[in-house]
Amino acid sequence: ALAAARLGARTALIQNRPVLGGNASDECGVPLNGAASSHPNSRETGIAEEVGRVLARYSYRAYSEPFRILTEQEPNLTVFVNRHVFAVEMASDQRLAAVKAVDTLTGRISTYRGTEFVDCTGDGWVGYFAKAEFRLGREARTEFNEDLAPEQADKLTMSGCLMGGALGFRAQDTGKPVPFVRPAWAREITQLDGPGRRLRHITGGEWWLEHPNEVDDVWEAEEARDELIRISFSYWDYIKNRSEMKDKAVTYAMTHIPIMDAKRESRRLMGDYVLTQNDCLSGRVFPDRISYGGWPLDVHHAEGIFSGDKGSFHCNAHVPIYTIPYRCLYSKNIENLLFAGRCASVTHIALGSIRVESTLATLGQAAGSAAALCVSLKTTPRGIYQDHIATLQQTLLKHDQTIPGVVNEDPADLARGAKTVTASSTATFVELTDSAVSREPAHPLDHDRGMVLPTAALDQFRSLSLYLGNSTGTAVTLTLRLRAAKTADDRSAKDDLATATGTVPPGRESWVNFALDTPVSSPFVWFWIPKTEGLTWR
Repeated sequence: ALAAARLGARTALIQNRPVLGGNASDECGVPLNGAASSHPNSRETGIAEEVGRVLARYSYRAYSEPFRILTEQEPNLTVFVNRHVFAVEMASDQRLAAVKAVDTLTGRISTYRGTEFVDCTGDGWVGYFAKAEFRLGREARTEFNEDLAPEQADKLTMSGCLMGGALGFRAQDTGKPVPFVRPAWAREITQLDGPGRRLRHITGGEWWLEHPNEVDDVWEAEEARDELIRISFSYWDYIKNRSEMKDKAVTYAMTHIPIMDAKRESRRLMGDYVLTQNDCLSGRVFPDRISYGGWPLDVHHAEGIFSGDKGSFHCNAHVPIYTIPYRCLYSKNIENLLFAGRCASVTHIALGSIRVESTLATLGQAAGSAAALCVSLKTTPRGIYQDHIATLQQTLLKHDQTIPGVVNEDPADLARGAKTVTASSTATFVELTDSAVSREPAHPLDHDRGMVLPTAALDQFRSLSLYLGNSTGTAVTLTLRLRAAKTADDRSAKDDLATATGTVPPGRESWVNFALDTPVSSPFVWFWIPKTEGLTWR
C-alpha cells in the first residue's frame, strides 16, 4: 500500500484487525527475518529497511506503530482498520470490480471499488472469492521434481504459532512453590528431544509450539488458535513436571498466553510461474526478478510439537541467494489481481524460504509498485511482465529495493554522472566517556550482540572494556570473540583473532575488561558476546 501510494495511485488499505503489520504486528510479534539471517550483508532494503529504522528510532517492540507512522504520511493512502473482507464483486469471470467488507465493531458493510487489487490476506481470501486458481497443502515429489516434497500430495500445511511477544506464553518467578496440574483438555507431552528443539528457558515458549497439521488453519482458524492455547498448557506441564528444568521451575507460574495465531501457511494463489525448491537451491536468476530470498528451506514437521524424536523440521536446507520472479505475484486467471505475502505463487517447499517477514515485505513493495504502474500505464499485471518489466525493476531500484544483478539505468538520476562525491561535514572520532556511555540504553543480552570497530593505526589490540549490567545474584563469566573485517559492514570472518573472558559482578552495572593482546592487520575488527540471561550492555 505504501509503495502504490508513493507512486501516485489512490490507494485503500483494508485491514481486518485494529493494527497494521501482519504477523509483525503488536498482536503477533513475529520479527523481520530474511536473507541476512543466513548470508552476511544481505539485509532487505526498501520499505522493509525504512520501517525497521523507524522501529529502532523509537524503540517500538513490534511494527504496528512504525507502519502507522509511515501510512499517515501518505496523502494518497487511506487506511481502513477493523474491516474484514468477506466477498467480492466481479466485472467478469476474469476481472474484479470491488470487495465487500464488514466492520468488525459495528457490523456495517462497505463496498470498495478499484482498478487493481492486491491480496495480502495471507489466506488468499480475495483470490478465493474471485475464483482465482490456488493450491493448499503439499505437492507430490514428482510434480516439480522436488526431492524434499512427500511422495504423495496432501492437504497438510505448516502450523502457526502463538507469538505475541511471548512465544506461546509468559511465566514469572513467584518466589514460592507453585504446583501445576495439566487440565484434562490439554494433551500430555512425553518427549521433546529431537533436531531443532532444545529447552532454553522457562520464562516463555518456543517457535515450535505447533499443532499437528490435521487442524485446518483456513476454515478452522479459531480451533487452530485454541489448539495452540492447549499446547501452551501441555508444554508448561512438561516443563513443570517432567523436564530437566522442573526443579528450577518449581516457583514459576504461567502468567500470560497470547491469543493471535501467527500463521505460517494456508492457500497459495497461482501465478504465471510457481517458484520451486530447485529454483531456491540453484540460486536461480530470473529475467523478471523483483527481489531475492536467502532464508533456508525451513519447513516444519507436520506433527508439530507431537513429532517426538523426529524434531521440529521436515527440512531446513541452506540455500544460496536466489531471485524471485514477478510472475509469482499476479493471478494467472484473474486479470487485475496481484498478491503478496505467504499466499504468493510458490510450492509448499519453496514457501519454507520465502515466508519470512523481510522477504515478504519486498514482495509487497513489488506488488504495490506494479499495481500503481498498471493504473498509470493502463495495462494489466501480466502486461507489466510482457511489456514493462524493466520499468518495474527500475522503479523498485529508485525506491531503494535491491534486485540482484539489476543496475540503475535511470537517465534522470544526476548521481550517475557525478565526477566527485562530497559531504557537508564528516565525523572522524567520538569519545565515549563514562558519562556518555551511562546515558546509552541498556540493551538486554537476549540474543548475541556485537560491534564493528576501526583499527585505524593500531598494530596491537590489547584490551576492550564493556559497560555491562548483571541483575542476577551471582557473578557471570562471559567470553568475547574478536575477528577481522575488511570493511565496516563485513562480518564474514569465521575464525577468531583472539578470545577473552571477563566477569560481570552481580547486582550492578560496571566496566568489564577483556584482555585480548593480539596483533591486528585488518582495517576493522568486530567482536561479539553471547546471549546471556540477566545481563545488559550499554
